[in-house]
Amino acid sequence: MPSFALIGVRAGPGRSDEVGEAIAPLEEVHYLATTTGSYDILVWAGFESTEGLSDFLRSKIGVIDGAMRAEAFLNLAISSIWPSRSAPSVWLGAERANEKWRCPLIIGL
Repeated sequence: MPSFALIGVRAGPGRSDEVGEAIAPLEEVHYLATTTGSYDILVWAGFESTEGLSDFLRSKIGVIDGAMRAEAFLNLAISSIWPSRSAPSVWLGAERANEKWRCPLIIGL
């Protein structure tokens, strides 16, 4: 059963952009933001199964030079999806696998 996870990633000092650029093109990634707070990067990604999430963390995030730590928060339920009525949005197509997950990727908020 498809599932989504929010993943917080800590990057080494001065390496947030580099690590984010390595994560952003990965097929599972729907949204990536460089942030303030405990994590340098937040990633929202979709997976076919929890095994897919495990593989993503170990073999894709874990091997990125500069990625120091990652913590995943598996979504149990999704109560709200963009776009809100007032938020401008740009919808990206199936090239990012969004149709597969039936969840739009919204940018430009």
